[in-house]
Amino acid sequence: MKTGFVAFVVAALVATIATPLMRALAKRLGVLDRPIEARKVHQIPVPRLGGLAILLGTAAPFIGLYFYRNGVSYLIFQDGRRIAALAGAILLVVVAGLLDDVRGLSQRLRFAVEALAGALVYWGGFRIDGLSLPWLGHLNLGPLALAVTVLWVVAVINALNFTDGLDGLAAGTAVLAAGTLFVLALHYQNFVPGVFSAAVAGAAFGFLLFNFHPATVYMGDTGSMFLGLVLAVTAIGAGEKSAAVVAILGPLLALGLPIGDTVLRIVRRIILGQPWFPADRKHVHHRLLDLGLSHRNATLVLYGATAIFCAAALAIALASPWLAAGVGVLVVGCLVFAVRALGFAEFNRFAELRQRQVSGSIEQMVCTAEEKISALRFGGDPDALWEKTIEIARLLDVDRLEWTLGPGLGGTPRVWENSGGAEGLPLVWTPQERESFVLSLPLDAGVVRVGVLVFSREPRRSLPFNGVERLVARLWAGRLAAAIEGGATAAPAQSA
Repeated sequence: MKTGFVAFVVAALVATIATPLMRALAKRLGVLDRPIEARKVHQIPVPRLGGLAILLGTAAPFIGLYFYRNGVSYLIFQDGRRIAALAGAILLVVVAGLLDDVRGLSQRLRFAVEALAGALVYWGGFRIDGLSLPWLGHLNLGPLALAVTVLWVVAVINALNFTDGLDGLAAGTAVLAAGTLFVLALHYQNFVPGVFSAAVAGAAFGFLLFNFHPATVYMGDTGSMFLGLVLAVTAIGAGEKSAAVVAILGPLLALGLPIGDTVLRIVRRIILGQPWFPADRKHVHHRLLDLGLSHRNATLVLYGATAIFCAAALAIALASPWLAAGVGVLVVGCLVFAVRALGFAEFNRFAELRQRQVSGSIEQMVCTAEEKISALRFGGDPDALWEKTIEIARLLDVDRLEWTLGPGLGGTPRVWENSGGAEGLPLVWTPQERESFVLSLPLDAGVVRVGVLVFSREPRRSLPFNGVERLVARLWAGRLAAAIEGGATAAPAQSA
């Protein structure tokens, strides 16, 4: 306990001193996080080498323990293989993070580095060899242990990286999670992971003094990848001597916010049929901002959520199995409520698909659309044609419709908005959102473009356009263009 407290204080002091130095270095080298992407929430360039200060803060207590020998330092340095493996893994992710901050790395290369780091820590003895399941006993993973360990390391690294979207969020989450892992490690008498957790918590806390909103420095991928790695390894070590299920659930819950956000992200993208990993603006912290919370308040709400996860982790680890099961059920219930409150429309897809299968609403929508398309005539009246276009928009559950025709065809832009939709379409579109929630259809009649038709949906309320809806919209646009072009050529002939 005493060594852990000293490690926290030393790490915090070193990080507090090193962070302004790294900030000045980042400014001099031009390593800045510029708000050029739609998902960014800051407005001005911010230095992004703060992760090096976290690294220095974490390393400082261990450098001191190397020269000041006691019982804990003996436990730390007695296994050279573990030290070499962990040092090698840290070096890999820090170098990769630095390159990503300075020049940018492909996702494939990042995953390769993270997987190699996971394999290194497995070689060093930080392994998930088995899982203890309630009422089912211990499940030995055998040859799957390597894959599970690597998957855990990669998952936690990316979870921390995804969380680093608001000022102070990743650092504050790391402080709370590392503090919880410290208590769990002491409970299971795993003193080395305990000291490591204390050092990580101290370094992240020292950095947080400069990173809380409004942040003057960011940790960058250097810091998020480093924190993700050390938290993943510490979580393995915290319950290493216990075969109880709580030894697994405790660390898992301590990292509940970043892991939960990552799981939500993957499930959303599976539902929508989109790639898993491209960045978007649909994380939990983005949803809180969309709901009207300020930057600082959104961060504090997520601190509170992390604190609840950490309290649940401690309750599960320190209480009876039945109480642990009750806490687990309560946490799951809170998660379901939170997902519904945040308004992720994608999760309505399951019920919607089932309803469509039972009611045949897809076939009904297609038949209705075909009838309207086949009956479409221009008749020289743009207003009547516009009203029929609005009917299709209602059929497709569109929130906004924009129509611009060429000169001589009623070229004034027309706009219709669904009164039942959310007020104000998204102010910020990511490329993925624009591709999924906007249909911009040119009205081409042969080689002549007679206008443009744009269907839009509100991501905070609606689901993206599916394949059938896109097909119906394209058929409508084609028939509309032909009707307009035919009407335009027929009108001069009638007047002559």
